[in-house]
Amino acid sequence: MVAATAPSGTTTRRHDDTTLRMIDQIEALLNLLRITARARFTTAGVDLDAAPALLGAARQRWRTRPWDTHC
Repeated sequence: MVAATAPSGTTTRRHDDTTLRMIDQIEALLNLLRITARARFTTAGVDLDAAPALLGAARQRWRTRPWDTHC
């Protein structure tokens, strides 16, 4: 019964642009929060100034994808 209901194949798709757009959107939101709610985040112990470096590293890592041998 399990074999009859299991998918017969696997389809994978690349979403490079979508992932990079998502990182851009996260950065835009954090920039807005840095301007409008910095005090709240500082009180909560969140360092919004660390975000650009972290998001830059995420972008670079996604672009180079060392785990992807098909690039």
